[in-house]
Amino acid sequence: MKGKAIKNIITTVGLPVLFGALIFTLWQTKVLHALFKTDEIILPLPTRIGSIIGDNFTNMLPQIASTLIVALGGLVLGSILGYFIGVAGAVFKKWGMGGL
Repeated sequence: MKGKAIKNIITTVGLPVLFGALIFTLWQTKVLHALFKTDEIILPLPTRIGSIIGDNFTNMLPQIASTLIVALGGLVLGSILGYFIGVAGAVFKKWGMGGL
């Protein structure tokens, strides 16, 4: 059972991380640029993107805050609405019969 758990961890965590590292390395070494026949204006290097974000982070904070407020508000409202629809489906059995 222990070997199966380790294999499960490797396949669910290790392989995606390895794939991400491979894509990042190919991107940073400009192999993706050659593969897709593009330049650094269209597909900037990850280090360049990081430096741009780092340089402009204080200017980005108000936009990040407004995006988070809207996104989290929608998440909360959708969760509450979904809960009440679920309760209505459980209370009124005829309404809940057409579900999954």
